[in-house]
Amino acid sequence: MIFRGVCALVALALLTGCSVAPPPKTAPTVPLPATQAPPPGGPSATNPPRIDRDHAARLAEESAPGYRVTAIDLDTDEGRRVWDVDLANSQGQRRDVDIDAETGQVLPELDDD
Repeated sequence: MIFRGVCALVALALLTGCSVAPPPKTAPTVPLPATQAPPPGGPSATNPPRIDRDHAARLAEESAPGYRVTAIDLDTDEGRRVWDVDLANSQGQRRDVDIDAETGQVLPELDDD
């Protein structure tokens, strides 16, 4: 019974012009899309900053006596890589300090107008 079914399918394939060739052993190669967008700021953004996270934290705490680092992130601000450092003191007051990731300069606070 199964043999007749297989024979019927092969005959049907031959009559309709369908190929019964086996599938290819390997899949065709297709270039895959990039999984990551280039980093903001161009190729130089892939290099590690001269000022590392710990150094930036020390510089921020030195610039704000009595405050301790609560968070730190590497960002790009106006084409410049900066460490965005959040600080808080024992009274719960908060400050934000930006440290230039290449020079270590404490950047002046900008108005958010």
